[in-house]
Amino acid sequence: MEFFFAPGGIHPFDSDWTILPNHLKNFEHSSITLSFFVYAVFALILDRTRPRPAASEGLTILASAAAFAQELFLFHFHSADHMGVGGQYHFILQFIIFVSLLTTLALSWVLFKHPNKCSIV
Repeated sequence: MEFFFAPGGIHPFDSDWTILPNHLKNFEHSSITLSFFVYAVFALILDRTRPRPAASEGLTILASAAAFAQELFLFHFHSADHMGVGGQYHFILQFIIFVSLLTTLALSWVLFKHPNKCSIV
């Protein structure tokens, strides 16, 4: 939605299909959102098909770790030009994303070390 209903115009691309500089932040925000949307669709598909519980849990955790890693990467470079209160807000968000990534990786390590003793279902 942010691609086409952004402030300042309707078309985010130039005539040669390059991204206009005033629409670059919209692409950054959409990329951050897209990683979690892809993770959610992937998790729903694995939850509905349930190939093998242990395999689907591991794949779901791997997908969530990949989504958090991509979001942290994008937030780090997106926040480079923010100053003042906006910069502090983005720094706090990066910290929260980093803690979430570490928690997800710790969960995958626990499930790998003790597959029969714990389950996320």
